[in-house]
Amino acid sequence: MKWTIQQIKEQPSQLLKLDHDLEITEDLKSRHKSVIDVKATHVDGYYAVVDAEVLLHATIETDIVLPSTRTLEPVTIHLSIPVQERYVTDNQSVNLDEVEEVTIVVKDEVLNLQEAVADNIALNIPIQVVGEDESDEDLPSGNDWVVMTEDAYLAQQQEEKEASVDPRFAALQDLLNNEED
Repeated sequence: MKWTIQQIKEQPSQLLKLDHDLEITEDLKSRHKSVIDVKATHVDGYYAVVDAEVLLHATIETDIVLPSTRTLEPVTIHLSIPVQERYVTDNQSVNLDEVEEVTIVVKDEVLNLQEAVADNIALNIPIQVVGEDESDEDLPSGNDWVVMTEDAYLAQQQEEKEASVDPRFAALQDLLNNEED
């Protein structure tokens, strides 16, 4: 879905409402090799013209299938992504301190909604994916090694720190033990 900046300016009140379902599976698979499938992708929002700039304020709702980082089994993840982008042309001066939107320079004055949606989903794909049926107790282990969660690792480090005695105070501890005897 593409619009030129001029087409958006010609809309009543210079506002183009968005309520579209998009098919972006192949685009995301080509960008991100771990994507197995992208189910429904829905965009709800608007393009608005403010001065000479075009703003995109929208919410992307999608279900994406990724491999579990533990078992490589497919896991469906729901993403709800708020999008705030500002489009400017080459010849406009851009002051990034005054706006909260991501600023994108448009070269050919064509706004591609499908590309913007695919970009935002690709940026929000989680690094660690764990299925609901995978618990922390199911982590693999072997002789002299174990896979543990970050929380379990930090707890283990804290226990080891509390159990270890500072060597400078070890001699004092021995003196206290001898006095008690």
